[in-house]
Amino acid sequence: FILRDIYPCIWLALFGGLVLGFISSALIGYFSVKLDEIYFAMLTLGFGMMFFTLVHQWRSFTGGSDGISGFPMPVLTLFIKKFELSNPRIYYYFSLFITTIASYILYRIIKSPFGLILLSIKENSERVSFTGINVRFYRWLSFVFAGTFAGLAGSLFSVFDRIASPTMLHWTKSAEPVLMTILGGANIFFGPFLGAAVFFFLEDIITKYTQSWMIFLGFILLFLVILFPEGILGSIIKFLKKEDNER
Repeated sequence: FILRDIYPCIWLALFGGLVLGFISSALIGYFSVKLDEIYFAMLTLGFGMMFFTLVHQWRSFTGGSDGISGFPMPVLTLFIKKFELSNPRIYYYFSLFITTIASYILYRIIKSPFGLILLSIKENSERVSFTGINVRFYRWLSFVFAGTFAGLAGSLFSVFDRIASPTMLHWTKSAEPVLMTILGGANIFFGPFLGAAVFFFLEDIITKYTQSWMIFLGFILLFLVILFPEGILGSIIKFLKKEDNER
């Protein structure tokens, strides 16, 4: 959570999200990376529910189920001109700007020697460890990077939604990015981008017609995952490469 007192300065709010994301992911990652596969998933899920319960019960600090609200929408000052972030259009472009920078940083990380080592660990961690590389340390660093950028995303969303709600810590919210990644393509950098766009597009369409949107959304997503086993973007790229090879 970002305290409402720092929200008048949007940069402090974003920096606070980065710092808290870094600290929490560093602590959780230290214990989580010691395990692999399903055990890693269960441990991170357990930590998530622990924080959810803590935030939900610590009402004097977090507001409990009501969350932290009532903070004013900040004004962004660039040089001399001021921008009212309460305007949805302005905040959209502001979020797009921050997201583009963050995406570029992540892309450079993936293409760096560090990213290549992570890819090698993904393919065969035992063989990488035989070369003398500390696999656990690199997994911890990747976990910290992910948590730090997640903190940035959380601060952006809190400003937009004007509330820091404990429901964002529930395991169902943690499952959404995983589903978006699988839907778009986990092995393609822009796969999760497409997966998120498809997910929210379907959610927006279905909620207009029924309150039981989660059931229908689940069936549609299940169909898409079966139809595109490597994700939508991943399957498209694979198909195009196959067509080129046949030519």
